[in-house]
Amino acid sequence: MAGVSVSVATASTVICLRRRPNPANNQRLYAADLLEGFRDRFFGDDIEFQFNSGWEVLLGQNEVKNWLKSTKEKTKIMRYPGEFKLAGGTVDDGETLLEAARRELREEFLDAAELPLPEDATLRPFSIKQTRPVQGRSYLMCNFVALESENKWLKELDTDIINHALEVRRQRHLEAVSSGRFWSLSKAEKESLAPEVREVKWVSLADSIMMSLSSLQTPVRHVNSFQKSEYERYKIHMRDPMYMTALTLMEVEAYPDEKSIMSEHSHDIDLMERITKVQYIFEGEKVEDTVAKSSGVPMSLKEIARARDVRRRGTALQSETHGNETIPSRI
Repeated sequence: MAGVSVSVATASTVICLRRRPNPANNQRLYAADLLEGFRDRFFGDDIEFQFNSGWEVLLGQNEVKNWLKSTKEKTKIMRYPGEFKLAGGTVDDGETLLEAARRELREEFLDAAELPLPEDATLRPFSIKQTRPVQGRSYLMCNFVALESENKWLKELDTDIINHALEVRRQRHLEAVSSGRFWSLSKAEKESLAPEVREVKWVSLADSIMMSLSSLQTPVRHVNSFQKSEYERYKIHMRDPMYMTALTLMEVEAYPDEKSIMSEHSHDIDLMERITKVQYIFEGEKVEDTVAKSSGVPMSLKEIARARDVRRRGTALQSETHGNETIPSRI
């Protein structure tokens, strides 16, 4: 990528969350599982971190081939091919961040099964992160949170129905490609057929973070057999880094329950105003010049545990005394 200029785009993502406090979700993250450079950054002198909030996050596994940008003769690969990721994508011209978040959530997780997103769906501003350039592009990720506890549509969401609809769509697409018909379709017709998400599922917060962090490992450690077979088919030798997704999800663990998120992330937070405080890679910079740049020091796991414990005490205090104690979020 030497000599390539960076383009910077703004994106909206949605972190769909539900709590299932049970021993299966109280997993441990071990320092030994991380690359050496990340052990000190996250663990310090500790050797393990205990998840105990019970959060699960809704993720969709990307397809690997980008059928909308590929031609009959040439294959283009998706960004983050085969990765389990949050619903999200680039903000279109004229869209607000919230409008883009709603659209991406519908397109990636709901439309295949013709499931509606209610107008009163509650999406709370949560955080902003900037990704390192992948294929020459850096994204300013404006993250929203959708909590099951305040979204009836999310509580009633059936991932089996969504995944069946995605399978039906893949079959229709395969038939169109096999017959050759797909390549002569209009852009809109291709968009209605081309698969983008392969599977949607609820994943424990610990597992979702480990899947994201494993993208940084060499040799490549695939998330499942689908990603492995597609990488072999298309001769892909490296995964796109999911580091910022991992950081975002780590910060979720600092909130022990729904009340702590709702009390600190009100609807009047303006993420656009906060972008300038977060952005550290800019349009037109050379990719190689961004390598040494830092987005700042992430929260260590010890800081996350401390914030979680104080918030847990603060939430209990509020429920008893209607007090105002909160921990400032690092949004």
